[in-house]
Amino acid sequence: MITIQPIVEYAGSILLLHESAAAVEESAAQLQLLGIQARKLLEQCVEQTSLTRTKLSKAAEALDHAGFVKVVESEACFDRSYTLSATLVGEEALLALEHLETTGVFVRQRKAR
Repeated sequence: MITIQPIVEYAGSILLLHESAAAVEESAAQLQLLGIQARKLLEQCVEQTSLTRTKLSKAAEALDHAGFVKVVESEACFDRSYTLSATLVGEEALLALEHLETTGVFVRQRKAR
């Protein structure tokens, strides 16, 4: 038997992986806790579809562990590289975080000096 999930809209977008507004807001809070470096890296992954790095930063590892990006390791002729791609969960969390900041629910983080 196939179960059809109801359509969930959030901030003018249809959510595909989060089952409720509360779930996507929880993901947004988790993303915010990862810090500004992780958020900026996720934004770059979303904007550019994927990024390639020669080593993984702590922010990339944290995003991967949280499920916001997928990291694929490649090795060719002793050159190791990592390709980072945003997941749909990551894109939805970023959308929710931006919405919550715009509405004043969350305060946008600033880079530490």
